[in-house]
Amino acid sequence: MVGCVLSNITGATTDYGFGGIPGGKFNRHGLLFYEADIDTDICFTRLDTGASVGVNYHPHKVVNPMNILMSDIGENATEEDKASFPVRFQKMVETLFKNKETVIEIVK
Repeated sequence: MVGCVLSNITGATTDYGFGGIPGGKFNRHGLLFYEADIDTDICFTRLDTGASVGVNYHPHKVVNPMNILMSDIGENATEEDKASFPVRFQKMVETLFKNKETVIEIVK
């Protein structure tokens, strides 16, 4: 899912999507890689200069996304848990946005 989101933001794809304009300029094929040997969760690299920046995502520093998800779909989820899930999920997202400096680490 993360790869799809990043593809929508950057245009980078594995082997599908925008093939560029005639002559191959702006081709986005082959620019998204999974299981790459990198030291961060995500690495963005400029094609023109080769400069890159890494990004680590640490949501667990402020929320527990898996607990919130499992409270809706887990085997112990109650009807009350399922009914309140949308509100609790939105609260989690709000908390993540409000704490972006804590959960997102930029590595240059």
